[in-house]
Amino acid sequence: MAKKKEEKLKFDRIYIPTLGRTNNQITYDGLPDFVKDITYLVIQPHEKKLHKDKKVLVLPKSVKGINNTRKWIYEKAKNTIWGMFDDDLVFQKRNGSKKTIMTDNDWKVMLNRTYHSLTTDIPFMGHRL
Repeated sequence: MAKKKEEKLKFDRIYIPTLGRTNNQITYDGLPDFVKDITYLVIQPHEKKLHKDKKVLVLPKSVKGINNTRKWIYEKAKNTIWGMFDDDLVFQKRNGSKKTIMTDNDWKVMLNRTYHSLTTDIPFMGHRL
């Protein structure tokens, strides 16, 4: 039987602005590998050498603070389909009162729903699974 071809994510990139969490990347570490493939940490120049094992975008020295960082990400990504996550998120799925770690399929469902919303009529959204 032929192996089913893995469906490519429709998102161009996911950005995680981060500062001072070099050894504590809660969000990034909780992502499945196929999401890490499109994920970039957005970092200050002085942290560039500290994130060698991850994809990074280094902010210009003139960009300081989370508001300016988010604006910079928006300006860089505005003509693409993208997402931005805080750097301290834990991803869980709710099933009634029970919470479980999200599976790869849960991630695909969430990202596909988000993609659909962002490309139809909702320019900004958050999630609670």
